[in-house]
Amino acid sequence: MLNPAILQNLRRLHRRLMLAVLLSMGLLEGCSGFAMPVTQSTGSVAEDAESVAAGTESVAAGTESVSVGTESVVANAKAAPERRILVTLTQTDPQPLRAAGSTSRQYVGSSTYTRSERTRRVVARLARQYRLLEVEGWPIRALGVYCVVFEVPAGQPMDDMVNRLARDARVESVQPMQRFEVLGSRAAAYDDPYVEMQHGLSTMRVFDVHPSSGGRGVTLAVVDTGVDRAHMDLAASVVMAKDFVSDLSRKDQLSGPGQLAELHGISVTQLAELHGTAVAGVIASVANNGIGTVGVAPASRILALRACWEPPGGTSGICNSFTLAKALAFVVDHRPDIVNLSLTGPRDPLLERLLRVALDDGIAVVTAYDRDVESVAFPGCLEGVLVVQSDAAEWVAEDPTSLLRAPGQDILATHPGDRYDFVSGSSFAAAHVSGVLALLLERAPGLKAEQLAAILRSTSRSVAGLEGKTTHSIDACAALDRAVPGSGCVTARGVDSARR
Repeated sequence: MLNPAILQNLRRLHRRLMLAVLLSMGLLEGCSGFAMPVTQSTGSVAEDAESVAAGTESVAAGTESVSVGTESVVANAKAAPERRILVTLTQTDPQPLRAAGSTSRQYVGSSTYTRSERTRRVVARLARQYRLLEVEGWPIRALGVYCVVFEVPAGQPMDDMVNRLARDARVESVQPMQRFEVLGSRAAAYDDPYVEMQHGLSTMRVFDVHPSSGGRGVTLAVVDTGVDRAHMDLAASVVMAKDFVSDLSRKDQLSGPGQLAELHGISVTQLAELHGTAVAGVIASVANNGIGTVGVAPASRILALRACWEPPGGTSGICNSFTLAKALAFVVDHRPDIVNLSLTGPRDPLLERLLRVALDDGIAVVTAYDRDVESVAFPGCLEGVLVVQSDAAEWVAEDPTSLLRAPGQDILATHPGDRYDFVSGSSFAAAHVSGVLALLLERAPGLKAEQLAAILRSTSRSVAGLEGKTTHSIDACAALDRAVPGSGCVTARGVDSARR
């Protein structure tokens, strides 16, 4: 017969084990008032149970400011964006990670979510030790890490918190939440817009390429603000849309292109924003449909990845480290041929790591150059990224061979709601280059990103701009002839008019 004292200890241990299991399954979720006594004899079981209880309290507290399910990351960011930090934890457990972009639900004890039990305990302990509020989390399979957004309480210096976490052996990396902005601005419409409508395609001699290439079979990811996938000139081009801003990842999927519907009470058109719609239209507006404009690569396929959002009353866009990381993780998982990033911002360690993975995988990355931002800004700071400046901008002091130039002034583009308007900026010059890359990849799919960049630089030419000034631009026809000798495109003819 067992000693009564031993039997009593076994019963206590059994109760603690059961409570720990129930907490980990979420069956005691929300019981923030629950307390479990911790004794020396219970060892790791009591420690785990304490961590689970602490984790439940942390998440329950987090839900006061961050709602579960469809609450927007934008709403979270408005609360205290300057108090947010990104922390990554190495996830070594053998549990399979769900693909990035599959869900962005908050973590309130859901047993189906992919972060491991060990990672969950570490997050709870970090939150308790440093008095942080867990806001959001996401597994990044490409880097083998779990990324957490923490909010630092007011009164605690941000730099001090980042330095303290950087010294913590449990933390793989830590950085402040950065802010990014998409580039470009609207321009006044002309009285007779059709005169200038195709000037960008004429400048790059895209019309000479279309008989032999339209970008068929090439997939481009547009990481930007929301794209109006129901626009009559984009419906057949946008094959997928993902929203990494407002937790509508499952709800923004249409069963077929061009289908307007109310999905779970959320209108598809709510995700349509100006900048992303214009960039997508420059690249892949449908040709020969009797309406609107013609894209540079009208037969290409667009993945519209919403990682930025329009501020109230604005027409540009704002992104942050977390939304961009989710979008880039999706890019790495799905490996499109080209990524268009018409945005800029400060150096960002996490984003740079993800983008390096994409570049190493052979994905061509195109971004816009902003002369008002330091030359080392993300993403143009990374070697291998194609940086594009508008042909209407003043020539920069840097080595001209480091930049590509393309039409970026008074570009007629798609706007939400089946509308069109003129836009200007390096964002749309970058979109032109992305489209030309798609034309080349249809005919020469084996070309690497560095080869494509070299071809575009070596075949760029002087052209007459809209105001009669001589400028510089890529030449799609000459580039195709260089990539595929005998393609039928005539080589560059010196200084040509920007109009036909």
